[in-house]
Amino acid sequence: HMILAYISGQRKKYISPIQYLFVLGAFYSVVIHLANVFPDMEVNKLNINEIDYSYMYTYYYEYYSLWLLFSTPIFAFSSYLFYRKNGFNYMEHLVIYSYITGTKIFILLAFYPIFYFTHAVLVYDMMTISTIVYNLIILMFIFKSSSWWWALIKSVLSIAFVLLIFSLLLLIYLILKYNI
Repeated sequence: HMILAYISGQRKKYISPIQYLFVLGAFYSVVIHLANVFPDMEVNKLNINEIDYSYMYTYYYEYYSLWLLFSTPIFAFSSYLFYRKNGFNYMEHLVIYSYITGTKIFILLAFYPIFYFTHAVLVYDMMTISTIVYNLIILMFIFKSSSWWWALIKSVLSIAFVLLIFSLLLLIYLILKYNI
């Protein structure tokens, strides 16, 4: 409701989406660096001799706020492509995804103390699934036009499209770095 209210012009009683995203992103970065436990790195310790991925996780968490700046417009563009007939322009999708991403960070912060003490893959999986489900629910709620099933399919496709883009970018980076 807050996202739709903000887009419709009720801005005085809500924090701006960019502030929301930056404050939570910066707080998450500080917590992670002070605790020195990086969930992705802990769970995905890879024993591949040819490629060492740990530097990528270190870079990801070291520049987490920049990652948010980079990824949020891409998620917004994807939802804009999949929901362009719903009457929202790209900037409104950017507002929507700033709030979604900020709340996803809040969810990660809620799970982080449990992960910190357990280093459990199950907790990591719960963190990941919770953020994805939240993202799907918000997209379905905001953009439901005909049926919930169709809204769910479009939401999944929107997120999958972004993951495909990031996978391709990562593949290109690895090819260039390791001359694969």
